[in-house]
Amino acid sequence: MTAGAVRPVVKARPGIFEVTDQRVFGPGGEALARGFARRVLSFSEVRSLALDPARAKAILQYRLGSDDPGSFLIRLAGAVAAPVTGVNEAALPHWPYREPVILYLHSGIISIFTELNIADGRLTARHPAMERNQALARRLETALRVVPGVIEAAATGDLRVRFDPRAVTVLRLIRLAEAELLGQPSTIAAATPAPVSFGLENVMVGVAAVGEFVLPLVALEPLARRLRNCASTGWACRCSTPAPSARGSPVANFWRPH
Repeated sequence: MTAGAVRPVVKARPGIFEVTDQRVFGPGGEALARGFARRVLSFSEVRSLALDPARAKAILQYRLGSDDPGSFLIRLAGAVAAPVTGVNEAALPHWPYREPVILYLHSGIISIFTELNIADGRLTARHPAMERNQALARRLETALRVVPGVIEAAATGDLRVRFDPRAVTVLRLIRLAEAELLGQPSTIAAATPAPVSFGLENVMVGVAAVGEFVLPLVALEPLARRLRNCASTGWACRCSTPAPSARGSPVANFWRPH
């Protein structure tokens, strides 16, 4: 395989850019993909990040305020290339690494739920799998009702939970619900999240003095360089700008039923 064949490819248009990188987002790149997610989801402008290992692709959807797209992409590229940056590892949901997933940023909370509202001991959330599969919705209700601190839980269309914030944290409820939706409830069984396996056999890592895993710059730097190139050329990236889909945004079309 030639060096040109493995270069990251970026497609961009206002509000969305797609990145294809076999090393970072393909099978075996779990640690790099998770590190990329930690970095880009630390930006308040980001709305969602879709990851598809089978296609080695990531689709990031964002919304800018006063910042221009070029400046935003330069800042994003800097974060991607930085040795230690982004949100804490515990802030990311757990998901099956070989399956596609969409991560949404809701006022500082990263979740697979497409909609998330929290106020006064009440949680309301929405996810397409729950809407399609009533049996799954019933299992989700059952799993949450037995959690100490949960007063009421229902999953009729939306997930609605009433809880005592003094007895259980809302983040734990969100992670428990996500685990049920993704078919891996045992991964979030305890109140304190267990360390996540990064598949270290598949990627070179270093260990910082504080004990945090650090992704090597050599792995993410080519991707960061492609992002900088897009910013400096006014979105004139290596790939042509994709035409809007008649069926919706790339992120919306990304989701496939399990």
